[in-house]
Amino acid sequence: MRENNLYNKGIDLFNAGRLEESLKYFKEELKKDEDNYYLYYWIGLAYRHLEDFDKAIKYTKKSIDLNPKVEFSYLNLGICLQLQDNFKEAIEAFNIAIKINNYLTTAYNSLGLTYKKMGNFKKALEIYTKAIEVLFDNMCNNLSENQIRKLVPHEDVDSEKIYALHKIEDLLDSIKL
Repeated sequence: MRENNLYNKGIDLFNAGRLEESLKYFKEELKKDEDNYYLYYWIGLAYRHLEDFDKAIKYTKKSIDLNPKVEFSYLNLGICLQLQDNFKEAIEAFNIAIKINNYLTTAYNSLGLTYKKMGNFKKALEIYTKAIEVLFDNMCNNLSENQIRKLVPHEDVDSEKIYALHKIEDLLDSIKL
């Protein structure tokens, strides 16, 4: 394990799948630092994985109250709400996560899945298409100009991006949800 403190032991146990044990360490550390939004996030995440959604929501909302600028807290909240079939609030949480971090493709995926569960396949496809656009954009933004030129040997890179996105949209249109 890393440093010998309760928080890191909790993280290590969580990552090892020992969720109940991780909760003990997180909660013990919380006694020392009751305003630590990150501890509330991890406790909420552990409860979500244990499928105790009411507790997961409680701790995740406390994390959000302490720091409303953390996209992963909204993502966790949205997933818990979605798993309880509380789609309206789940959609709100996912949209906030995306507003905070437009590149959080997991939030787009969860949002699309929520619309799919609601039977709104058109909206689900729209969200999935947006996720692919964001992912593609993010990948292109992380490539150097020389790397892009190797992939797209034309002068007008932006039109090539658009062409690729249209091909992806065509593929998605052919998929039955």
